[in-house]
Amino acid sequence: MVSRDGDWQTFAESSKHLVCIPDLDQALDYFNGEARFVVGRAVGLLRKQAAPELNEAIGSALELFLEEFDPESDAYASLEYEVENLESAVQHWEIVQEIEPKVLNADADTVVFSITVGAIVNFTGNFRYYVHDTVDRDEVYLGSDSKDVEQTVRLPLTVTIERNIDKEPAVERIDITPVRVVIGFGCIDPDWGPEE
Repeated sequence: MVSRDGDWQTFAESSKHLVCIPDLDQALDYFNGEARFVVGRAVGLLRKQAAPELNEAIGSALELFLEEFDPESDAYASLEYEVENLESAVQHWEIVQEIEPKVLNADADTVVFSITVGAIVNFTGNFRYYVHDTVDRDEVYLGSDSKDVEQTVRLPLTVTIERNIDKEPAVERIDITPVRVVIGFGCIDPDWGPEE
């Protein structure tokens, strides 16, 4: 059984025939023991920089994901502001060591597994500043500015590879699960230019 409910977990601990697992990925991993070797080899090659095609495929998947990614922004300013747009660029990524890869599915041809990567991403926020005109009840534009921050984002990946690994894993598909991310820009304000 898969459940995070504390009562079910306590009940399962006292049962001889019932096992309660809190995580679906972990439960699927138990039923795909033979494929763990394939996943272990693929991840091992990836960590040793010996799987350039898989490495490039993950990098491309991260870039495509970030193009559509819409994280929250957290910033402090002396004026009202809005985020006009947010740009992102992956600087580096690596597999998160403390989260074990899990086998999700396997058949005669393919193996599907999950990993979590930590991606160092450069975020550029473009901010528009304004104040409310109490007379006209309008917004008065006061300039714009941009700010760069570098932040590590952890993203869960589901990777499908061919079961038979020759020199390196052959990638069939990579999916990235959206997660809640808040980008901290700290203190922001318009660039008023050099003081006269």
